[in-house]
Amino acid sequence: MKKNDILKALDNLGFTVDEFGGHCYHFEYEEMNYLYNYDESDENFLFLSIPNIFAATDDNAELLMPVINQVNNIIKYAKITYAEEMVWATFEYPMFEWVNLEELLEFAIRVLQSAAHTFNRVLRGDFDTEREEEVA
Repeated sequence: MKKNDILKALDNLGFTVDEFGGHCYHFEYEEMNYLYNYDESDENFLFLSIPNIFAATDDNAELLMPVINQVNNIIKYAKITYAEEMVWATFEYPMFEWVNLEELLEFAIRVLQSAAHTFNRVLRGDFDTEREEEVA
């Protein structure tokens, strides 16, 4: 699958996608910014992210690693990453020929939203692991 297939699927889902530098495309959903990064060396791999969900400062950087680790142990398919003083939610998945791109993109967006919201809840101390497991 190629970049154009993903861009067409995003368009079919109603997203307005803008090119954002070389191999990166931007779209918005429910007041969140998303990036689709295209890698020519592995065009059958989907990489979506919500960038900059949290900005680290000298005062809070040390507190982030335990929060990131906790969220990464809670959420499946997406990971919280930290680089250059910014926290991102990322989703990576191989796009096999049999994958329905629109369904995969809808799933990826929901998972990224969940990861970003869970990160913020854990950071605020609003996330009770035992209670959340009972609800699931």
